[in-house]
Amino acid sequence: MAFSLPRNSQRVFSLQREPDALLCLDALRFISFTWVASLHSVLFAAEADNAMQVFRESDYFFSSIILNAVWSVDTFFLISGLLVSYMFFKVASLSHCKVHKDPEHASSRRNWILYYVHRWLRLTPAYLLFIGIYVTWTPRMHGAWAIGTAQNTSYYVERCEDTWWMNVLYIQNFQSMNDMCYSISWFLSVDMQLYWIAPLFLLAIYYSWKTGFAAVLGGILLSTAAIVFLTAHFDLPATAFVIKEIGNVDFVSHIYVKPWTRCIPYLTGILCGYIIIQVQKKDIDIRRPKLMELIVCWLLAIASALTVIFSVYDYARGPVKTLLEHPLWYPLGRLSYCAYLTHWFLLHYLLNLGDGAVHFVAVSFQYLTITIPVVFLSSMLALVWTCLVEIPFMSIEG
Repeated sequence: MAFSLPRNSQRVFSLQREPDALLCLDALRFISFTWVASLHSVLFAAEADNAMQVFRESDYFFSSIILNAVWSVDTFFLISGLLVSYMFFKVASLSHCKVHKDPEHASSRRNWILYYVHRWLRLTPAYLLFIGIYVTWTPRMHGAWAIGTAQNTSYYVERCEDTWWMNVLYIQNFQSMNDMCYSISWFLSVDMQLYWIAPLFLLAIYYSWKTGFAAVLGGILLSTAAIVFLTAHFDLPATAFVIKEIGNVDFVSHIYVKPWTRCIPYLTGILCGYIIIQVQKKDIDIRRPKLMELIVCWLLAIASALTVIFSVYDYARGPVKTLLEHPLWYPLGRLSYCAYLTHWFLLHYLLNLGDGAVHFVAVSFQYLTITIPVVFLSSMLALVWTCLVEIPFMSIEG
């Protein structure tokens, strides 16, 4: 029954609200995935037959929304940290005692063994089996694009044949990007490594919220210091894909794919998860904000977003809540993990359907002709992969 396609499809497309679910997260997952796919679509066009147009694209102000989409992954890190913390403190709160006064919950060897085993079993079957699909089929999709690009798919396959075991252990981000099996898998490694160390912060908060807050703040400051030091020491650009600067590969190797430089949103998520539980338990009383307070907070959020990616949010709190918590996001959120796994493979497939090299027109054109088809196809393939692999192994583990 775990591998029943009708049953698993029904589970994916269910619009019923799950108890105690944080409803907006499905929307954030899927929107962030489309943002990631848009950046990868542009990267695959970087070796277009008119590559100078790609260089000129960085002169356009609004192109930064796509070209600087590298920070879209931070949304996933924030959600991961939030859910780890939320589930940990939710279990403690269900024991009908104060979160900070249940030593058995915090010291149970069985709980911590399951904590690590569950995470590996949750991610690995869908992940490694799809790498098998990638290694098997990518060499059979060679078209005009593959011939005219440095992104040689045969070399990609050879890398997986040599270093697949690092993917099993979730440590492939500690090797060169040029030697990594399935390039986008760096995210899964960083996410897993942050999951490994999360109990240090969870337990600190568990026994004393002041100590826990200090630990989280200390981690954020150390990570910030590491970024500043590495940027200065290796003379790195300010972000990963600055088209007109050299050093992008070094930025990726030293900062973009390392846990000590990507932990800030994860640690922030851990703190958010704890606060949400405290609000739900009424241990923290938050009054309904006044309209002016909402406006001020949204203006601050807009200013922060503009600073990072030059994009704005123009919704008040009510419309945002209605939009992000709509039930139609639930299936898309459930498919986001497998959609992320499959979209890199589908970019190879889609670009090799043409009869020549990629011709770059503009970021907006790339979004319409590559990103949207890839997101659609990824969602379709993700539905199959979720029902055939992800949900069955989740059920078996349970």
